[in-house]
Amino acid sequence: MKSIILFILILISGLSFGQNQNIIEPERIENAVHKNHINKIVFLNKAISLENIKESDLIKIMTFQEDKDFDIRVFLDNSLVNYLHQLDPDLSADELLKKEIINLISLLTEN
Repeated sequence: MKSIILFILILISGLSFGQNQNIIEPERIENAVHKNHINKIVFLNKAISLENIKESDLIKIMTFQEDKDFDIRVFLDNSLVNYLHQLDPDLSADELLKKEIINLISLLTEN
């Protein structure tokens, strides 16, 4: 019985140390709109700073027109760098961001 308990404790200990740690400390989530929409993508009629976003600013339906503004906001529960670090733990924060910016640019310029 003792050997089974010891095995379970070692297994749990090994699994907890094997998880990826954050490479940077994420910002605290203090904005109410951010808290209500964690891990969601929201749409706005115009660019609004995070401190000034209200629930009434979020839109559900949009008609795209050349003369209208449009903004997309992604509310994550962790830093983007920390998510990228999980994908490639060997790179530094700067290297992760540079790599992903290059990937984004190539995605946007593909024909």
